[in-house]
Amino acid sequence: MDILGSHVRVEVSDLEEAKERLSKVLGMAPLRQLRKPDGTCVIWYPGLEIAQSAQTVQPSLISHLAWEVDDIQGAMQLLKANGVIFETDEARQIDPSLLDTKELVQFVFFQSPLGFRGELYQITPPQSAPPKISDSEGGKD
Repeated sequence: MDILGSHVRVEVSDLEEAKERLSKVLGMAPLRQLRKPDGTCVIWYPGLEIAQSAQTVQPSLISHLAWEVDDIQGAMQLLKANGVIFETDEARQIDPSLLDTKELVQFVFFQSPLGFRGELYQITPPQSAPPKISDSEGGKD
């Protein structure tokens, strides 16, 4: 298992204000954005995930620490073999149509050995459409 990156998720009360502050003060640009049908919005930055939930949450609360891995299934097997308990038996997937980047994002949460909520996630670039076969390549006479 290779760890490719990490982030901390922080709940915010005003997503647009947080986005503007990250941009103006720190010069950070978003990596990807998710808008769920329930109104929840999540924006990922390098090392940071900010979210404004449709439900009332405590602002500035750190929700979890996440690690991006190259093989989520292999990482889960390794951690399970070491006694880590996951919240679900299988990794879940974000609907790519809800992401502005259309990437495939798989994730799973677990209780870390240090007592905080952890997450593993794997990002796969969006699949491009297969090339069209022209008449000259398709063997048409």
